[in-house]
Amino acid sequence: MQRLALVLLAACSVDYRVEVAVAIRLTGDDPAGATVDLTSIELKMLDLFLRSGGRLLTRAQIVDEVWGTDVFVTDRVVDTHIVKLRRKIERNPAEPGHIVSVRGLGYRFDA
Repeated sequence: MQRLALVLLAACSVDYRVEVAVAIRLTGDDPAGATVDLTSIELKMLDLFLRSGGRLLTRAQIVDEVWGTDVFVTDRVVDTHIVKLRRKIERNPAEPGHIVSVRGLGYRFDA
């Protein structure tokens, strides 16, 4: 599957063209925005959410896509990385508008 070079969301843009690290530009109240660096796991998660088209992703699906099927990763590890990603891309991580929890099932990405 071909990746997009630049993805624009309501509160941020993801530039996949950056060579060393992906730049997330959070616009928020500052028109110039702020660039946020993502870890490789956070990038893989964000990419998965962007490709999901708003569909629900179970923790098992996230693990398989981000870490692979040959690695043992617990649900808590997924949740921890979601929290870290929310802190970087959400305006208010306590009340996320993009990475939404679906209780007992997983997560959904709302643009």
